Amino acid sequence: MASRNPISLKEFISLMNKFHIKKEEPLGMKCVAVSGGVDSMALCYLLNKFSKEFKHKLTAFIIDHKFRPESTEESYRVANILSKLDIDTKIMQINWEISEGNNLSDTLTFPTISQQETFARIERYKLLARGCHERKISSLFLGHHHGDQLETVIMRLARGSGINGLTSMEYISQFPIIRNVESLGINIIRPFLRLNKNRLIETCKAENIPWFEDSTNLSKDYKRNVVRLAINELNQRYLNGQSEYEPLSTEGLSRFMEHMNYHKNCVKSKVKMIVSNSIKFDSDNGICSLYLPKNLPHDHWFREKYLGTRIIALIIRWIQCSEQVPRLDSVLRCYQHIMSSYTSHNLSNITIHGVLLNPGKIIPFGNTDSQPWIFFRQPVKVSHDNVTIQQINPGDVVLWDKRFFIGLDENIPLSHESSIFKVRRFCESDIHQFFKMNSTIESQKRFRYYLSQVSPIGRYTIPVLISQDKHAVSEKLIGYPTLNIILYPEIHCWVNFDVFGGVKLFLARLGCFCAFRLLLGIGGFGLSFFVGLVWWVVVVGGFRSFMLSFLVGLVVVDGFRLFLVGY
Repeated sequence: MASRNPISLKEFISLMNKFHIKKEEPLGMKCVAVSGGVDSMALCYLLNKFSKEFKHKLTAFIIDHKFRPESTEESYRVANILSKLDIDTKIMQINWEISEGNNLSDTLTFPTISQQETFARIERYKLLARGCHERKISSLFLGHHHGDQLETVIMRLARGSGINGLTSMEYISQFPIIRNVESLGINIIRPFLRLNKNRLIETCKAENIPWFEDSTNLSKDYKRNVVRLAINELNQRYLNGQSEYEPLSTEGLSRFMEHMNYHKNCVKSKVKMIVSNSIKFDSDNGICSLYLPKNLPHDHWFREKYLGTRIIALIIRWIQCSEQVPRLDSVLRCYQHIMSSYTSHNLSNITIHGVLLNPGKIIPFGNTDSQPWIFFRQPVKVSHDNVTIQQINPGDVVLWDKRFFIGLDENIPLSHESSIFKVRRFCESDIHQFFKMNSTIESQKRFRYYLSQVSPIGRYTIPVLISQDKHAVSEKLIGYPTLNIILYPEIHCWVNFDVFGGVKLFLARLGCFCAFRLLLGIGGFGLSFFVGLVWWVVVVGGFRSFMLSFLVGLVVVDGFRLFLVGY
Protein backbone atom coordinates (compact mmCIF):
# COMPACT_ATOMS: atom_id res chain seq x y z
CA MET A 1 0.00 0.00 0.00
CA ALA A 2 1.37 3.40 -0.99
CA SER A 3 2.25 5.78 1.82
CA ARG A 4 -0.22 8.52 2.73
CA ASN A 5 2.12 10.42 5.07
CA PRO A 6 2.69 14.16 4.52
CA ILE A 7 6.01 15.16 2.95
CA SER A 8 8.32 16.66 5.55
CA LEU A 9 10.85 19.40 4.84
CA LYS A 10 13.62 16.90 5.60
CA GLU A 11 12.30 14.49 2.96
CA PHE A 12 11.89 17.31 0.45
CA ILE A 13 15.48 18.46 1.01
CA SER A 14 16.57 14.89 0.35
CA LEU A 15 14.63 14.96 -2.94
CA MET A 16 16.20 18.28 -3.91
CA ASN A 17 19.67 16.93 -3.23
CA LYS A 18 19.13 14.54 -6.14
CA PHE A 19 19.33 17.63 -8.37
CA HIS A 20 22.47 18.92 -6.61
CA ILE A 21 20.49 21.84 -5.21
CA LYS A 22 22.18 22.03 -1.84
CA LYS A 23 22.84 24.62 0.80
CA GLU A 24 26.30 25.50 -0.48
CA GLU A 25 25.05 26.12 -4.02
CA PRO A 26 23.92 29.75 -4.43
CA LEU A 27 21.20 29.07 -7.02
CA GLY A 28 19.41 32.25 -6.07
CA MET A 29 16.34 32.32 -8.28
CA LYS A 30 13.91 29.51 -9.04
CA CYS A 31 10.26 29.43 -10.00
CA VAL A 32 7.28 27.13 -9.77
CA ALA A 33 4.25 26.84 -12.06
CA VAL A 34 1.05 26.95 -10.01
CA SER A 35 -2.42 25.96 -11.20
CA GLY A 36 -4.09 26.07 -7.79
CA GLY A 37 -4.52 22.30 -7.68
CA VAL A 38 -3.22 20.22 -4.81
CA ASP A 39 -0.10 19.11 -6.73
CA SER A 40 1.25 22.58 -7.44
CA MET A 41 0.14 24.03 -4.08
CA ALA A 42 2.01 21.30 -2.19
CA LEU A 43 5.09 21.88 -4.35
CA CYS A 44 4.89 25.64 -3.91
CA TYR A 45 4.62 25.30 -0.11
CA LEU A 46 7.60 22.92 0.14
CA LEU A 47 9.73 24.93 -2.28
CA ASN A 48 9.02 28.04 -0.25
CA LYS A 49 10.16 26.31 2.95
CA PHE A 50 13.25 25.03 1.15
CA SER A 51 14.04 28.48 -0.28
CA LYS A 52 13.78 30.15 3.11
CA GLU A 53 15.96 27.45 4.66
CA PHE A 54 18.76 28.03 2.15
CA LYS A 55 18.12 31.73 1.39
CA HIS A 56 16.98 31.23 -2.19
CA LYS A 57 14.32 33.35 -3.89
CA LEU A 58 11.13 31.72 -5.15
CA THR A 59 8.70 33.07 -7.75
CA ALA A 60 5.32 31.48 -8.45
CA PHE A 61 3.74 31.80 -11.90
CA ILE A 62 -0.02 31.29 -11.84
CA ILE A 63 -1.42 30.36 -15.26
CA ASP A 64 -5.00 31.37 -16.03
CA HIS A 65 -6.04 29.31 -19.06
CA LYS A 66 -9.37 31.20 -19.38
CA PHE A 67 -11.22 27.96 -20.11
CA ARG A 68 -13.65 28.28 -17.18
CA PRO A 69 -15.69 31.36 -16.21
CA GLU A 70 -14.35 31.17 -12.65
CA SER A 71 -10.68 30.68 -13.63
CA THR A 72 -9.67 34.36 -13.38
CA GLU A 73 -11.21 34.84 -9.93
CA GLU A 74 -9.65 31.56 -8.86
CA SER A 75 -6.17 32.66 -9.98
CA TYR A 76 -6.44 35.81 -7.83
CA ARG A 77 -7.50 33.72 -4.84
CA VAL A 78 -4.46 31.49 -5.36
CA ALA A 79 -2.24 34.58 -5.57
CA ASN A 80 -3.70 35.83 -2.28
CA ILE A 81 -2.91 32.51 -0.56
CA LEU A 82 0.69 32.57 -1.82
CA SER A 83 1.21 36.22 -0.88
CA LYS A 84 0.39 35.30 2.73
CA LEU A 85 3.27 32.83 2.52
CA ASP A 86 5.52 35.70 1.37
CA ILE A 87 5.96 34.22 -2.12
CA ASP A 88 6.59 36.51 -5.08
CA THR A 89 3.65 35.80 -7.40
CA LYS A 90 2.71 36.68 -10.96
CA ILE A 91 -0.57 35.83 -12.69
CA MET A 92 -0.21 35.00 -16.39
CA GLN A 93 -3.31 34.91 -18.57
CA ILE A 94 -3.53 33.18 -21.93
CA ASN A 95 -5.00 35.49 -24.54
CA TRP A 96 -6.71 33.42 -27.22
CA GLU A 97 -7.55 36.40 -29.42
CA ILE A 98 -4.21 38.16 -29.87
CA SER A 99 -2.96 39.45 -33.20
CA GLU A 100 -1.76 37.13 -35.91
CA GLY A 101 1.75 35.76 -35.56
CA ASN A 102 2.02 35.96 -31.78
CA ASN A 103 0.40 32.70 -30.75
CA LEU A 104 2.74 29.75 -30.86
CA SER A 105 -0.18 27.36 -31.23
CA ASP A 106 -1.10 28.98 -34.55
CA THR A 107 -4.66 29.57 -33.45
CA LEU A 108 -6.30 32.97 -33.30
CA THR A 109 -9.58 31.75 -31.84
CA PHE A 110 -10.72 29.98 -28.71
CA PRO A 111 -9.78 26.30 -29.11
CA THR A 112 -12.37 23.55 -29.32
CA ILE A 113 -12.59 20.96 -26.53
CA SER A 114 -10.49 18.51 -28.57
CA GLN A 115 -7.82 21.20 -29.08
CA GLN A 116 -7.70 22.58 -25.55
CA GLU A 117 -5.19 20.17 -24.01
CA THR A 118 -2.67 20.58 -26.84
CA PHE A 119 -3.01 24.32 -27.37
CA ALA A 120 -3.14 25.11 -23.66
CA ARG A 121 0.14 23.25 -23.14
CA ILE A 122 1.87 25.24 -25.88
CA GLU A 123 0.57 28.61 -24.67
CA ARG A 124 1.29 27.75 -21.03
CA TYR A 125 4.92 26.92 -21.76
CA LYS A 126 5.28 30.06 -23.85
CA LEU A 127 4.21 32.23 -20.92
CA LEU A 128 6.36 30.30 -18.44
CA ALA A 129 9.40 30.69 -20.69
CA ARG A 130 8.80 34.42 -20.96
CA GLY A 131 8.43 34.76 -17.20
CA CYS A 132 11.64 32.81 -16.54
CA HIS A 133 13.51 34.85 -19.12
CA GLU A 134 12.39 38.18 -17.64
CA ARG A 135 13.62 37.14 -14.19
CA LYS A 136 16.76 35.38 -15.44
CA ILE A 137 15.57 32.05 -13.98
CA SER A 138 16.87 28.79 -15.42
CA SER A 139 15.00 26.27 -13.19
CA LEU A 140 11.24 25.81 -13.53
CA PHE A 141 9.60 23.41 -11.05
CA LEU A 142 6.46 21.45 -11.97
CA GLY A 143 4.21 19.39 -9.70
CA HIS A 144 3.89 16.24 -11.83
CA HIS A 145 3.55 13.18 -9.60
CA HIS A 146 3.58 9.41 -10.05
CA GLY A 147 -0.04 9.29 -11.20
CA ASP A 148 0.73 11.77 -13.97
CA GLN A 149 3.52 9.46 -15.10
CA LEU A 150 1.14 6.53 -15.49
CA GLU A 151 -1.49 8.57 -17.33
CA THR A 152 1.11 9.87 -19.74
CA VAL A 153 2.40 6.37 -20.49
CA ILE A 154 -1.10 5.09 -21.35
CA MET A 155 -1.88 8.12 -23.53
CA ARG A 156 1.37 7.77 -25.42
CA LEU A 157 0.85 4.04 -25.84
CA ALA A 158 -2.54 4.76 -27.40
CA ARG A 159 -0.88 7.20 -29.82
CA GLY A 160 1.66 4.58 -30.92
CA SER A 161 4.61 6.19 -29.16
CA GLY A 162 8.04 4.59 -29.15
CA ILE A 163 9.95 3.82 -26.01
CA ASN A 164 10.74 7.49 -25.45
CA GLY A 165 7.08 8.00 -24.64
CA LEU A 166 6.76 4.81 -22.63
CA THR A 167 9.66 5.52 -20.29
CA SER A 168 9.18 7.66 -17.23
CA MET A 169 9.51 11.42 -17.27
CA GLU A 170 12.90 12.69 -16.16
CA TYR A 171 13.45 14.53 -12.90
CA ILE A 172 15.38 17.13 -14.88
CA SER A 173 14.75 17.77 -18.57
CA GLN A 174 15.11 20.46 -21.17
CA PHE A 175 12.27 22.87 -21.83
CA PRO A 176 9.77 20.85 -23.89
CA ILE A 177 8.62 23.48 -26.40
CA ILE A 178 11.17 25.86 -27.89
CA ARG A 179 9.76 28.25 -30.45
CA ASN A 180 10.76 31.49 -28.80
CA VAL A 181 14.22 32.50 -27.68
CA GLU A 182 13.13 32.85 -24.05
CA SER A 183 12.85 29.05 -23.89
CA LEU A 184 16.55 28.44 -24.43
CA GLY A 185 18.57 27.35 -21.40
CA ILE A 186 15.61 26.58 -19.10
CA ASN A 187 15.48 23.26 -17.24
CA ILE A 188 12.27 21.60 -16.06
CA ILE A 189 12.50 19.97 -12.60
CA ARG A 190 9.85 17.55 -11.32
CA PRO A 191 10.62 16.50 -7.70
CA PHE A 192 7.39 14.50 -7.13
CA LEU A 193 7.66 11.90 -9.89
CA ARG A 194 7.98 8.96 -7.47
CA LEU A 195 5.36 10.25 -5.03
CA ASN A 196 1.65 9.50 -5.21
CA LYS A 197 -1.00 12.19 -5.13
CA ASN A 198 -2.33 11.09 -1.73
CA ARG A 199 0.87 12.30 -0.10
CA LEU A 200 0.47 15.72 -1.70
CA ILE A 201 -3.10 15.91 -0.42
CA GLU A 202 -1.97 14.95 3.09
CA THR A 203 0.80 17.57 2.95
CA CYS A 204 -1.66 20.36 2.14
CA LYS A 205 -4.06 19.14 4.84
CA ALA A 206 -1.32 18.94 7.47
CA GLU A 207 -0.07 22.46 6.70
CA ASN A 208 -3.54 24.01 6.20
CA ILE A 209 -2.79 24.92 2.59
CA PRO A 210 -6.04 25.29 0.62
CA TRP A 211 -6.29 24.16 -2.98
CA PHE A 212 -8.84 24.30 -5.78
CA GLU A 213 -10.44 21.44 -7.69
CA ASP A 214 -10.74 22.06 -11.42
CA SER A 215 -14.31 21.15 -12.39
CA THR A 216 -13.11 19.96 -15.81
CA ASN A 217 -11.06 17.17 -14.16
CA LEU A 218 -14.22 15.05 -14.02
CA SER A 219 -15.25 15.69 -17.61
CA LYS A 220 -14.94 12.74 -19.97
CA ASP A 221 -14.47 15.16 -22.87
CA TYR A 222 -10.74 15.14 -22.12
CA LYS A 223 -8.57 12.11 -22.92
CA ARG A 224 -6.41 12.42 -19.83
CA ASN A 225 -9.46 12.33 -17.57
CA VAL A 226 -10.76 9.16 -19.25
CA VAL A 227 -7.36 7.51 -18.82
CA ARG A 228 -7.13 8.59 -15.18
CA LEU A 229 -10.55 7.15 -14.37
CA ALA A 230 -9.67 3.88 -16.13
CA ILE A 231 -6.37 3.52 -14.24
CA ASN A 232 -8.08 4.21 -10.92
CA GLU A 233 -10.79 1.63 -11.64
CA LEU A 234 -8.30 -1.05 -12.70
CA ASN A 235 -6.08 -0.39 -9.70
CA GLN A 236 -9.04 -0.63 -7.34
CA ARG A 237 -10.06 -3.98 -8.83
CA TYR A 238 -6.53 -5.25 -8.28
CA LEU A 239 -6.55 -4.01 -4.68
CA ASN A 240 -9.88 -5.81 -4.20
CA GLY A 241 -8.15 -9.11 -4.95
CA GLN A 242 -8.67 -9.49 -8.71
CA SER A 243 -5.08 -10.42 -9.59
CA GLU A 244 -5.69 -10.47 -13.36
CA TYR A 245 -5.68 -6.66 -13.23
CA GLU A 246 -2.14 -6.50 -11.83
CA PRO A 247 -0.51 -5.58 -15.21
CA LEU A 248 -2.61 -2.40 -15.31
CA SER A 249 -2.44 -1.57 -11.63
CA THR A 250 -0.23 1.32 -10.58
CA GLU A 251 2.30 -1.28 -9.45
CA GLY A 252 2.24 -3.08 -12.82
CA LEU A 253 2.44 0.12 -14.85
CA SER A 254 5.33 1.33 -12.72
CA ARG A 255 7.19 -1.89 -13.40
CA PHE A 256 6.44 -1.51 -17.11
CA MET A 257 8.02 1.96 -17.10
CA GLU A 258 11.10 0.61 -15.35
CA HIS A 259 11.46 -2.05 -18.06
CA MET A 260 11.25 0.67 -20.70
CA ASN A 261 13.98 2.64 -18.95
CA TYR A 262 16.17 -0.46 -18.79
CA HIS A 263 15.86 -1.24 -22.51
CA LYS A 264 16.48 2.40 -23.42
CA ASN A 265 19.70 2.44 -21.44
CA CYS A 266 20.82 -0.89 -22.93
CA VAL A 267 21.27 0.57 -26.40
CA LYS A 268 22.47 4.04 -25.44
CA SER A 269 26.20 3.33 -25.76
CA LYS A 270 25.74 1.64 -29.13
CA VAL A 271 23.77 4.58 -30.43
CA LYS A 272 26.42 7.05 -29.31
CA MET A 273 29.06 5.05 -31.14
CA ILE A 274 27.05 5.01 -34.37
CA VAL A 275 26.44 8.74 -34.28
CA SER A 276 30.06 9.60 -33.45
CA ASN A 277 31.38 7.32 -36.21
CA SER A 278 28.90 7.94 -39.01
CA ILE A 279 27.26 11.36 -38.70
CA LYS A 280 28.56 14.90 -38.89
CA PHE A 281 26.36 17.81 -37.81
CA ASP A 282 26.90 21.31 -39.18
CA SER A 283 24.75 23.15 -36.66
CA ASP A 284 25.93 26.53 -37.96
CA ASN A 285 24.10 26.03 -41.24
CA GLY A 286 21.56 23.32 -40.45
CA ILE A 287 23.21 20.62 -42.58
CA CYS A 288 23.82 16.98 -41.63
CA SER A 289 26.02 14.40 -43.37
CA LEU A 290 25.57 10.64 -43.04
CA TYR A 291 28.73 8.70 -43.96
CA LEU A 292 28.28 5.14 -45.21
CA PRO A 293 30.94 2.84 -46.71
CA LYS A 294 31.29 2.96 -50.48
CA ASN A 295 30.71 -0.81 -50.41
CA LEU A 296 28.24 -1.56 -47.63
CA PRO A 297 29.22 -4.75 -45.71
CA HIS A 298 26.50 -7.32 -45.05
CA ASP A 299 26.85 -6.86 -41.29
CA HIS A 300 26.81 -3.05 -41.36
CA TRP A 301 24.39 -1.40 -38.94
CA PHE A 302 22.62 0.50 -41.75
CA ARG A 303 21.36 -2.79 -43.18
CA GLU A 304 19.36 -3.19 -39.96
CA LYS A 305 16.25 -1.53 -41.30
CA TYR A 306 14.83 -0.54 -37.93
CA LEU A 307 18.06 1.29 -37.08
CA GLY A 308 18.76 2.83 -40.48
CA THR A 309 15.28 4.27 -40.75
CA ARG A 310 15.48 5.70 -37.25
CA ILE A 311 18.74 7.44 -38.04
CA ILE A 312 17.11 8.96 -41.13
CA ALA A 313 13.94 9.95 -39.26
CA LEU A 314 15.87 11.71 -36.54
CA ILE A 315 18.20 13.46 -38.99
CA ILE A 316 15.09 14.79 -40.72
CA ARG A 317 13.75 16.08 -37.41
CA TRP A 318 17.11 17.68 -36.67
CA ILE A 319 17.22 19.37 -40.09
CA GLN A 320 13.70 20.73 -39.70
CA CYS A 321 13.89 21.49 -35.97
CA SER A 322 10.50 19.81 -35.91
CA GLU A 323 8.45 18.58 -32.97
CA GLN A 324 6.71 16.10 -35.28
CA VAL A 325 7.96 12.68 -36.33
CA PRO A 326 8.27 12.47 -40.14
CA ARG A 327 5.84 10.27 -42.01
CA LEU A 328 6.68 6.59 -42.24
CA ASP A 329 6.33 6.44 -46.02
CA SER A 330 8.70 9.40 -46.42
CA VAL A 331 11.39 7.84 -44.24
CA LEU A 332 11.08 4.47 -45.98
CA ARG A 333 11.46 6.13 -49.38
CA CYS A 334 14.64 7.80 -48.19
CA TYR A 335 16.02 4.55 -46.75
CA GLN A 336 15.18 2.58 -49.90
CA HIS A 337 16.71 5.31 -52.06
CA ILE A 338 20.04 4.98 -50.25
CA MET A 339 19.95 1.18 -50.19
CA SER A 340 19.09 0.94 -53.90
CA SER A 341 22.22 2.94 -54.74
CA TYR A 342 24.30 -0.08 -53.71
CA THR A 343 22.66 -2.27 -56.36
CA SER A 344 21.80 0.16 -59.15
CA HIS A 345 24.78 2.50 -58.55
CA ASN A 346 22.37 5.34 -59.27
CA LEU A 347 23.36 8.27 -57.07
CA SER A 348 20.71 10.96 -57.35
CA ASN A 349 18.97 13.63 -55.30
CA ILE A 350 15.65 13.03 -53.62
CA THR A 351 13.34 15.40 -51.76
CA ILE A 352 11.39 13.93 -48.86
CA HIS A 353 9.29 15.53 -46.15
CA GLY A 354 10.75 18.99 -46.72
CA VAL A 355 14.33 17.70 -46.72
CA LEU A 356 16.70 17.45 -49.70
CA LEU A 357 19.01 14.42 -49.76
CA ASN A 358 22.07 14.84 -51.93
CA PRO A 359 24.86 12.26 -52.51
CA GLY A 360 28.29 13.81 -52.04
CA LYS A 361 31.63 12.85 -53.52
CA ILE A 362 33.41 9.72 -52.30
CA ILE A 363 35.88 10.71 -49.58
CA PRO A 364 38.12 8.96 -47.04
CA PHE A 365 36.25 8.72 -43.75
CA GLY A 366 37.67 6.65 -40.94
CA ASN A 367 39.37 3.54 -42.28
CA THR A 368 37.54 3.30 -45.59
CA ASP A 369 36.23 5.25 -48.55
CA SER A 370 32.82 6.63 -47.67
CA GLN A 371 29.79 7.79 -49.56
CA PRO A 372 28.41 10.88 -47.82
CA TRP A 373 24.67 11.49 -47.97
CA ILE A 374 24.01 15.14 -47.21
CA PHE A 375 20.71 16.29 -45.76
CA PHE A 376 19.61 19.89 -46.39
CA ARG A 377 16.45 21.83 -45.79
CA GLN A 378 14.42 21.66 -49.01
CA PRO A 379 15.05 24.95 -50.86
CA VAL A 380 12.10 27.29 -51.13
CA LYS A 381 10.67 27.86 -54.59
CA VAL A 382 11.59 31.26 -56.03
CA SER A 383 7.88 32.06 -56.29
CA HIS A 384 7.61 31.60 -52.51
CA ASP A 385 10.60 33.77 -51.59
CA ASN A 386 8.40 36.36 -49.89
CA VAL A 387 7.51 33.77 -47.25
CA THR A 388 11.14 33.69 -46.06
CA ILE A 389 11.45 37.46 -45.58
CA GLN A 390 11.21 38.53 -41.95
CA GLN A 391 11.73 42.00 -40.52
CA ILE A 392 14.01 42.25 -37.49
CA ASN A 393 14.22 45.38 -35.37
CA PRO A 394 17.32 46.39 -33.39
CA GLY A 395 17.30 44.58 -30.05
CA ASP A 396 14.91 41.88 -31.31
CA VAL A 397 15.29 38.15 -31.85
CA VAL A 398 13.35 36.35 -34.59
CA LEU A 399 12.90 32.66 -35.36
CA TRP A 400 13.62 32.41 -39.09
CA ASP A 401 12.29 29.45 -41.05
CA LYS A 402 11.44 27.79 -37.71
CA ARG A 403 15.13 26.80 -37.49
CA PHE A 404 17.40 29.77 -36.78
CA PHE A 405 17.16 32.22 -33.91
CA ILE A 406 18.69 35.46 -35.17
CA GLY A 407 19.34 38.43 -32.91
CA LEU A 408 20.27 42.01 -33.85
CA ASP A 409 22.06 44.30 -31.40
CA GLU A 410 19.99 47.27 -30.30
CA ASN A 411 22.91 49.71 -30.66
CA ILE A 412 22.70 50.56 -34.36
CA PRO A 413 25.04 53.31 -35.64
CA LEU A 414 23.54 56.60 -36.80
CA SER A 415 24.56 55.78 -40.36
CA HIS A 416 21.98 52.95 -40.33
CA GLU A 417 19.24 54.52 -38.22
CA SER A 418 16.96 55.05 -41.24
CA SER A 419 17.34 51.43 -42.32
CA ILE A 420 14.86 48.60 -42.04
CA PHE A 421 16.58 45.28 -41.36
CA LYS A 422 15.28 42.02 -42.76
CA VAL A 423 16.27 38.36 -42.86
CA ARG A 424 15.66 36.40 -46.03
CA ARG A 425 16.87 33.32 -47.88
CA PHE A 426 20.35 33.23 -49.45
CA CYS A 427 20.04 33.40 -53.24
CA GLU A 428 22.42 33.21 -56.19
CA SER A 429 22.59 36.98 -56.72
CA ASP A 430 24.05 37.34 -53.21
CA ILE A 431 27.20 35.56 -54.38
CA HIS A 432 27.89 38.19 -57.03
CA GLN A 433 27.00 41.03 -54.67
CA PHE A 434 29.36 39.70 -52.00
CA PHE A 435 32.40 39.69 -54.28
CA LYS A 436 31.65 43.24 -55.41
CA MET A 437 31.78 44.53 -51.85
CA ASN A 438 34.71 45.26 -49.61
CA SER A 439 35.24 42.32 -47.28
CA THR A 440 38.09 40.97 -45.21
CA ILE A 441 40.34 38.20 -46.51
CA GLU A 442 39.08 35.98 -43.70
CA SER A 443 35.45 36.56 -44.74
CA GLN A 444 36.28 35.75 -48.34
CA LYS A 445 37.99 32.51 -47.31
CA ARG A 446 35.01 31.52 -45.19
CA PHE A 447 32.56 32.31 -47.97
CA ARG A 448 34.54 30.42 -50.63
CA TYR A 449 34.87 27.45 -48.30
CA TYR A 450 31.09 27.28 -47.82
CA LEU A 451 30.52 27.43 -51.58
CA SER A 452 33.10 24.70 -52.17
CA GLN A 453 31.72 22.38 -49.50
CA VAL A 454 27.99 22.73 -50.09
CA SER A 455 26.33 21.55 -53.27
CA PRO A 456 24.69 24.32 -55.35
CA ILE A 457 21.38 22.52 -55.03
CA GLY A 458 21.45 22.79 -51.24
CA ARG A 459 23.40 25.93 -50.43
CA TYR A 460 20.49 28.38 -50.72
CA THR A 461 18.87 27.46 -47.43
CA ILE A 462 20.73 29.70 -44.98
CA PRO A 463 19.63 33.18 -43.85
CA VAL A 464 21.00 36.48 -45.13
CA LEU A 465 20.76 39.79 -43.26
CA ILE A 466 19.88 42.79 -45.44
CA SER A 467 18.84 46.39 -44.92
CA GLN A 468 16.61 48.73 -46.87
CA ASP A 469 16.33 52.46 -46.57
CA LYS A 470 12.84 53.48 -45.50
CA HIS A 471 12.50 55.57 -48.64
CA ALA A 472 14.14 53.20 -51.15
CA VAL A 473 13.32 49.91 -52.83
CA SER A 474 16.85 48.57 -53.29
CA GLU A 475 18.44 46.46 -50.56
CA LYS A 476 21.91 46.34 -49.05
CA LEU A 477 23.66 43.10 -48.13
CA ILE A 478 24.71 43.21 -44.46
CA GLY A 479 26.03 39.69 -44.03
CA TYR A 480 25.62 35.95 -43.61
CA PRO A 481 25.01 35.31 -39.89
CA THR A 482 25.52 31.51 -40.01
CA LEU A 483 28.88 31.97 -41.75
CA ASN A 484 29.94 34.60 -39.21
CA ILE A 485 30.31 37.12 -42.03
CA ILE A 486 29.11 40.67 -41.34
CA LEU A 487 30.19 43.22 -43.95
CA TYR A 488 29.55 46.16 -41.64
CA PRO A 489 31.51 45.55 -38.40
CA GLU A 490 29.53 48.22 -36.57
CA ILE A 491 26.42 46.02 -36.82
CA HIS A 492 26.35 43.11 -34.37
CA CYS A 493 24.26 40.03 -35.00
CA TRP A 494 24.12 36.48 -33.59
CA VAL A 495 22.50 33.24 -34.72
CA ASN A 496 21.62 29.89 -33.14
CA PHE A 497 20.36 26.87 -35.09
CA ASP A 498 20.41 24.24 -32.33
CA VAL A 499 16.81 24.98 -31.38
CA PHE A 500 15.76 21.59 -29.97
CA GLY A 501 18.89 20.48 -28.17
CA GLY A 502 20.53 19.10 -31.29
CA VAL A 503 22.77 16.09 -30.94
CA LYS A 504 21.94 15.35 -27.28
CA LEU A 505 18.23 15.15 -28.07
CA PHE A 506 19.02 13.18 -31.21
CA LEU A 507 20.95 10.58 -29.19
CA ALA A 508 18.30 10.28 -26.51
CA ARG A 509 15.46 9.76 -28.95
CA LEU A 510 17.42 7.39 -31.14
CA GLY A 511 18.20 5.22 -28.12
CA CYS A 512 14.52 5.16 -27.23
CA PHE A 513 13.42 4.06 -30.70
CA CYS A 514 15.99 1.24 -30.87
CA ALA A 515 15.18 -0.09 -27.42
CA PHE A 516 11.47 -0.27 -28.12
CA ARG A 517 12.23 -2.38 -31.20
CA LEU A 518 14.22 -4.71 -28.94
CA LEU A 519 11.35 -4.86 -26.47
CA LEU A 520 8.78 -5.72 -29.15
CA GLY A 521 11.05 -8.47 -30.38
CA ILE A 522 10.95 -10.21 -26.99
CA GLY A 523 7.63 -9.22 -25.52
CA GLY A 524 5.05 -8.59 -28.21
CA PHE A 525 2.50 -11.09 -26.89
CA GLY A 526 2.55 -9.65 -23.37
CA LEU A 527 2.24 -6.15 -24.74
CA SER A 528 -0.73 -7.29 -26.85
CA PHE A 529 -2.45 -8.38 -23.64
CA PHE A 530 -1.57 -5.03 -22.10
CA VAL A 531 -2.98 -2.97 -24.97
CA GLY A 532 -6.08 -5.18 -25.10
CA LEU A 533 -6.82 -4.48 -21.46
CA VAL A 534 -6.44 -0.74 -22.01
CA TRP A 535 -8.78 -0.86 -24.98
CA TRP A 536 -11.31 -2.93 -23.05
CA VAL A 537 -11.46 -0.62 -20.05
CA VAL A 538 -11.19 2.75 -21.77
CA VAL A 539 -13.11 2.11 -24.98
CA VAL A 540 -15.24 -1.03 -24.75
CA GLY A 541 -15.99 -1.37 -21.06
CA GLY A 542 -17.36 -4.92 -20.91
CA PHE A 543 -15.84 -8.32 -20.12
CA ARG A 544 -17.71 -10.04 -22.95
CA SER A 545 -15.69 -7.92 -25.35
CA PHE A 546 -12.35 -8.81 -23.83
CA MET A 547 -11.35 -11.28 -26.57
CA LEU A 548 -12.13 -8.65 -29.17
CA SER A 549 -10.03 -6.25 -27.13
CA PHE A 550 -7.18 -8.74 -27.01
CA LEU A 551 -7.32 -8.99 -30.81
CA VAL A 552 -7.25 -5.21 -30.96
CA GLY A 553 -4.12 -5.41 -28.82
CA LEU A 554 -2.52 -7.84 -31.24
CA VAL A 555 -3.37 -5.59 -34.17
CA VAL A 556 -2.00 -2.52 -32.40
CA VAL A 557 1.22 -4.24 -31.36
CA ASP A 558 1.71 -5.75 -34.81
CA GLY A 559 1.12 -2.27 -36.17
CA PHE A 560 3.80 -0.98 -33.78
CA ARG A 561 6.06 -3.80 -34.89
CA LEU A 562 5.59 -2.90 -38.57
CA PHE A 563 6.05 0.76 -37.70
CA LEU A 564 9.19 0.16 -35.66
CA VAL A 565 10.84 -2.62 -37.63
CA GLY A 566 10.17 -1.00 -40.96
CA TYR A 567 10.62 2.52 -39.68
